[in-house]
Amino acid sequence: RPDILVISDLRGAEPVRLSLEAASSGILVVGVVTADGVASALERVLQSQPAMEQDRVARQLAGCLRLVVTQALARSPGAEASPSYEVLSAESGDLAAALVAGDLERLRG
Repeated sequence: RPDILVISDLRGAEPVRLSLEAASSGILVVGVVTADGVASALERVLQSQPAMEQDRVARQLAGCLRLVVTQALARSPGAEASPSYEVLSAESGDLAAALVAGDLERLRG
């Protein structure tokens, strides 16, 4: 059994389902989701699932997810692009609470 699983693109129901299974069994899962921020990334993962499965997947994510990191290049006129990051840790409980409540909007910031 591997210790770490890296998934280059968490797009679609099957990769998400398999990654949640792996994470639930104790494997560290690192997945890439193309999105504009933390809330958008989580929405994209949930929306990749059938509508009737989204609540269950949100609860699974709430139990497994420890950290969400997003990165982007910020560009200003006449300057080089500089990286910007958004990091949300599950330690505060806000991440799990937002997932279970279906209120990802509160994670936008």
